Amino acid sequence: MDRAGRERVLRGIEYVPLPSQARFHRSTARFKGFSGPIGSGKSQALCQEAIKLSYVNPGRTGLLGAPTYPMLRDATQAALLEILSRNRIPYEFNKAENILKMEDTGSRILFRAVEEFDRLRGTNLAWFGLDELTYTQEEAWVVLEGRLRDPEATRLCGFAVWTPKGYDWVYRRFVADAVEGYEVVLAQPFENRHLLARVPDFYERL
Repeated sequence: MDRAGRERVLRGIEYVPLPSQARFHRSTARFKGFSGPIGSGKSQALCQEAIKLSYVNPGRTGLLGAPTYPMLRDATQAALLEILSRNRIPYEFNKAENILKMEDTGSRILFRAVEEFDRLRGTNLAWFGLDELTYTQEEAWVVLEGRLRDPEATRLCGFAVWTPKGYDWVYRRFVADAVEGYEVVLAQPFENRHLLARVPDFYERL
């Protein structure tokens, strides 16, 4: 039983993480990142981490975000819903409010575009995850850091995935001048054996 009196549920999920994805999931840093080229499994890592934290923090609220609403709807949100449906993980999705409720745990996942980061204020979060962080303003990340303060959370965590884009604020914060409590996993271009099995010349054609 959890603290809200719900019976604990153990669910299996179809996921064989690549070595870099596994390192990302094992990280216990308060703020962690997964950086890699196209095809390195960033979206999968992001969604799997969101699902994991929604179970680790039963009954609490997390946020899954992307730079814009089209990116959120067409990529991030679609990937999460596909994983949940494929693994028959029960959920309720309120499309009008862009909120998903995990039926096993009562946890909520807020889907939010972070381009208007002032709208992110006022919510206490157990966790948050951002897709394509290098296309996000640094102020949005800072605002979400301040929201990571749910006193009932089992595991507070902010995480993100991104495609490298030069010496920007993401590189400075996570790599060059890593802030205390931060950790980053750097994926390798030819690591994704699942992709290469389907499209052997994927990287040569980029």
